[in-house]
Amino acid sequence: MINKLIVLMMFCILLCFQGMHTTAKELLIKNARLFDGKGTPPRLVSIHVIDGKIFNIGQQFLINDAQVIDVHGATVLPGLIDAHVHLQWVPGSVYRKDDPEQLRKFRLHHLRAYLASGVTTVLDTGISASVLTDINNHLKSGGIGPRVYALAPIFRAPGGY
Repeated sequence: MINKLIVLMMFCILLCFQGMHTTAKELLIKNARLFDGKGTPPRLVSIHVIDGKIFNIGQQFLINDAQVIDVHGATVLPGLIDAHVHLQWVPGSVYRKDDPEQLRKFRLHHLRAYLASGVTTVLDTGISASVLTDINNHLKSGGIGPRVYALAPIFRAPGGY
């Protein structure tokens, strides 16, 4: 298997985000310019994906029964990590007085936005267990969003500051 740094490549995530994903078990992405973040110059590669995970990266592959997508030199790179997010709230929700359903709708929209920006992993530094469970259930059921890690609920002074 390929180095974990490369496993979450932005282009593959964006394929899913844009609704271009395939129901095929295997996918071959041809003519991709790979920037791997290791200091080597970008190189032209093919990317073999099985069941939604990168299986192999290399030169030209001949794979039977794989859907083939030629990206004509588009650049692929490892996914970015945002190590300090708060998924509990969304910008402006307190001022708009969003109800719980509207807040959830915005939260799920923001999960998609992370992927659109190339962020494939986030670390929430303070989130309630119920919101984290809802996000995890959304992702496990096929919802679109980055890999989510969490530290703990937010600690705050009784009654606020």
